[in-house]
Amino acid sequence: MPNDKVISVAEALEIEATENSWINGGLRAVVRDIKPSGPGATKKFWRCTLVDEVNDRMTIGLSLFFAPKFSAGATIEITGKGIKRKEFRGDAEIGIGKDTEITTVTGRSSNPPPARQPSAAHNDSRESPPPPPEHEHHHQEDHGQHTQHAPAPAPRFRPDGQTVGMAMKEAIALLTRGMDGNELRGQLKDPKFWKELHLVSSDLIRVSHWMREGALAPMLKERNAPKENPPAPPPRREAPPPPPPAQGENLDENLPF
Repeated sequence: MPNDKVISVAEALEIEATENSWINGGLRAVVRDIKPSGPGATKKFWRCTLVDEVNDRMTIGLSLFFAPKFSAGATIEITGKGIKRKEFRGDAEIGIGKDTEITTVTGRSSNPPPARQPSAAHNDSRESPPPPPEHEHHHQEDHGQHTQHAPAPAPRFRPDGQTVGMAMKEAIALLTRGMDGNELRGQLKDPKFWKELHLVSSDLIRVSHWMREGALAPMLKERNAPKENPPAPPPRREAPPPPPPAQGENLDENLPF
């Protein structure tokens, strides 16, 4: 399913890996770690783990056959052509092509450029304009300057259209079960029905995200296991009764009247 905007890792994970799962706009992510291939590899490569800017539990892989110019902890944007949502040995991965570019948005570059020297023709008190951000092509090296940018605001999660459509379909089936045609037409004119549809659809999408992250409910045998009764509280001790008056004691002498 193609996308025409720069998406997050969470949105990329919502795309089903198929032959046509291209990402036309790009991907923005934070680099968690970079691991080079071992000595036994036939071809040198670097395996990167990318995480979502909002939820760092959502990860996707990226394999590079060139030394990355970004470091762990940097925020990068993968743009251009050839970006695809893939699966690698059962794990989610981003594939890139020959026309793909990787831009370091924030963080340190592993190859910082040298300081710019002012030319004699422009040797005055004015500062030169900042250089453009560093780009890297996976098929060639660019020796452009790197610019530090202010961190962009973290994008909110936006489920793709396919996920929203499936959630709305299931919510409509739940809310209209058992209704005939007249009842259904009446519900469609009621604003409360659409509000309820919004709530149920949103809950279905959230639950699907929790399950994708591994937050599954307890197994059936655990839910049906008998719960141990809490220990009974100790018996309450009652105060002893007051002692009886002594024999021969005149109680009338202590009365205030």
